[in-house]
Amino acid sequence: WQIGASRLATENERLRALLNAHDSKATPVATGRIIGQSSGNYVRAVLINVGRTAGVARGNVAVDADGVLGRVIAVGERTARVLLLTDLNSRIPVKVLPAGVNAILVGDNLDQPQVSFLPADAKVSAGDWIVTTGHGGIFPPDLPVGRVVNVPKSGAPRVALAADLTRLDYIRVLRFSPEDHAVTLPATPDPVETMP
Repeated sequence: WQIGASRLATENERLRALLNAHDSKATPVATGRIIGQSSGNYVRAVLINVGRTAGVARGNVAVDADGVLGRVIAVGERTARVLLLTDLNSRIPVKVLPAGVNAILVGDNLDQPQVSFLPADAKVSAGDWIVTTGHGGIFPPDLPVGRVVNVPKSGAPRVALAADLTRLDYIRVLRFSPEDHAVTLPATPDPVETMP
């Protein structure tokens, strides 16, 4: 019973952290448990036990307590498939901090995705933070993605993800719609015509 209680206490801590994982600009939809994983040569994805009946939709963002995991690519009634950031088909817009330059995080089925399409004069160093930009309307801005760990002389820098993909258990699904968070500008009055 002590081992069981210890396991439940650890699981409780992870779930509490997960509840606070969402960004204020995104709406929490559901929390699901991983029930299947694809990690072959060509696919890096997980299957979670929440789907359409829980409000999950294609394009939703998947996070854990530490950062972004990927996005929902397929939804069933009670399950959904999440494409991980490390997958060969994953491309997301990111920002490198503190430089503030925009780039694309590109998965290539390795554990550390690469940062591509950096400006020619961009200064990127090991330890720099990578966050989402919100461009493209899928990921909310400023969600943590990871840290730069390797900046080769030639080639793209590599990123150690904030989320530990080897220890995934629960996933939080978020909905983000740029229209829901757009700033509404006050209406400008029509110009007054003056009589000659």
